[in-house]
Amino acid sequence: MASAGNNTPDTSSRGPTGALNAASAAAHDLVDKVGGPAEKVASRVTATTDTIRQAGHSAVDKAVNAAAPAAQWLDQKQSYVQDQLKTTTDYVVGNPLKAIAIAFVAGVLVGRITS
Repeated sequence: MASAGNNTPDTSSRGPTGALNAASAAAHDLVDKVGGPAEKVASRVTATTDTIRQAGHSAVDKAVNAAAPAAQWLDQKQSYVQDQLKTTTDYVVGNPLKAIAIAFVAGVLVGRITS
């Protein structure tokens, strides 16, 4: 039986089980009252999280697209340097004395310029 003055259930006639059930019902009502706004906040947070995630992916895609030409240029330069190194190695292996003489003359010239 509920009292006439408020919505609080009268637990005096129901005993401990009735009081427990009434407290449980009151707690469930409170959770429902708080849960509705909490769900709204959670859905807003989820929407914001999705927006942030999409912005992050977009930023990464833009960075990758901006860096792609530089990476291609570096690949081309790496190929060029490897080709030049192979050409130089082949020349030194084919003409060892001439390569040593060229290196000696270059060393003397650099030494005179820097001193």
